[in-house]
Amino acid sequence: MDGNAGIQGERRKKLWQEILNRCSVRTIDPGANIFRVRKGETLPPALAGEFDTPPPGVATGGRYESKELPVFYGADDVETCLHESRVTLSDWIALAIFTPNNPLRILDLTDGIDDSSAGTPFERVDILMRRLAFVGNADYDLCRELAIEIHALGLDGFYFISYFAQAHHKSLRNIALFGHPAAAGKVRLLSVNRLRLASASYEYRFGPPNDTSLPIDFEEMEAITAKMKQGGQLAKEARKELDELLERKSNGPR
Repeated sequence: MDGNAGIQGERRKKLWQEILNRCSVRTIDPGANIFRVRKGETLPPALAGEFDTPPPGVATGGRYESKELPVFYGADDVETCLHESRVTLSDWIALAIFTPNNPLRILDLTDGIDDSSAGTPFERVDILMRRLAFVGNADYDLCRELAIEIHALGLDGFYFISYFAQAHHKSLRNIALFGHPAAAGKVRLLSVNRLRLASASYEYRFGPPNDTSLPIDFEEMEAITAKMKQGGQLAKEARKELDELLERKSNGPR
């Protein structure tokens, strides 16, 4: 999709439609749990409105919401909520549990994507959705455009891959519901509990403290290329020089 930034209007909408048509529609039925976390210096009142989508004018900096389309973020497991909320040991953490009043129709951007028609990896929707889940703020506009296109399909929301899935053994996913689902009566509050972190654990590996590779000197590369074109002994020497140029490192810490 990045390479199609110049595609606008009906062509762009058609492209989005082709992408979304490959994704499956699921339902979240009454009785299923939707978890949502709030953190702060105090606990909020145990009221549904306190855990609904923030009111207009309160920006959260989320990946998929916009002024035109507010989004309620939740998950179907508690750990995903904690990761996404970036809680700390000093936070007061409140966990709300909602359930749908009626079945919610959700587009699944995490699983069941039909990529049988993809000719190359660049045409695979599952790769696109994973990329959108992991991108930084600079690409949020594309994420928000995606949410608007899903909303136009008349669905209640969508599943999307958690940013923290890239560093977790489990497949973490979030639930995005459009609008203010608690105020609209789409979900009801079952309970609110204070949550205390019992333990935390990290797996890690060591690497260099900086990028020790030096920028390539393109003038030197052009000189080496000229030698290679001459062939013979010069070409053999040039290949060695090229390897040394590409592997050149700084003398900084490793």
